[in-house]
Amino acid sequence: MKNNFFNKIVKILSKKYNKTINITDLKKIFYTLWETNNKKIYKQIYRLKHKGYLISLRKDLFFVKKPDQQIDLDWLIENLYWQLLKKKINNDLPTKNRYIWGLKALEINIWNYNIPDNILIINDKKDSLEKIAWDKKVIFTTYKAWSKDYIKIVKKFLQKIKIGKYTFPYSNLELAILESLYNPNELEKNYIYELIKKILRKKWKKLNFEIFEVLLKNNKFHTSINRLYKLAKLTNPKVAENLKNIIKKYSYFLEID
Repeated sequence: MKNNFFNKIVKILSKKYNKTINITDLKKIFYTLWETNNKKIYKQIYRLKHKGYLISLRKDLFFVKKPDQQIDLDWLIENLYWQLLKKKINNDLPTKNRYIWGLKALEINIWNYNIPDNILIINDKKDSLEKIAWDKKVIFTTYKAWSKDYIKIVKKFLQKIKIGKYTFPYSNLELAILESLYNPNELEKNYIYELIKKILRKKWKKLNFEIFEVLLKNNKFHTSINRLYKLAKLTNPKVAENLKNIIKKYSYFLEID
């Protein structure tokens, strides 16, 4: 009897091979077979994982597969990451005021689409750390601490990128540089600095210095512009001179790391 019940579950799941299923929809399959006891449901879910029908992506999400199907986890992450991120953003942030901020935006600007361990989404709804799948996380951060009109200021400097079927707004190059330099953590700081120095050496002609001016006029990114100036002095004297003049006019000089 138990095997008959399990086999019925497997038959229904077979229509979802190579797709994801969340815990709510998975439970609905059990409900259709008149099983509503949560303890028994989770016992069967464990059995499905043990038998190779499910791979846990996170506690409320699974990937459905054939039991004899060999799945490379790196391949799975590459193929599912942007889809899962988009679903997570859409479900958690019912707002248009959201975009990819900082380091990942900077990488996208130089055509680096590698999957990050953490991705920061600035928005007007919530502050939280959420799991996308396995060890990949999304950090939702509100911009209200900056000012209510922050999104109005930066919206004109946002771009859109389509990755697979999914479209994401992200900071343009100038905004991403300043965001990345705003408060870099110790683990990422050296990488960010090297990335920006490379941009200052090879892509500096693409920089629109007027964007820096607009942001500084709105009293944003004073620390960032000073860090950028410091990096420019090491790599590109011409850029450094431009930044020096901008700081004199719209900001102030700071002693920073």
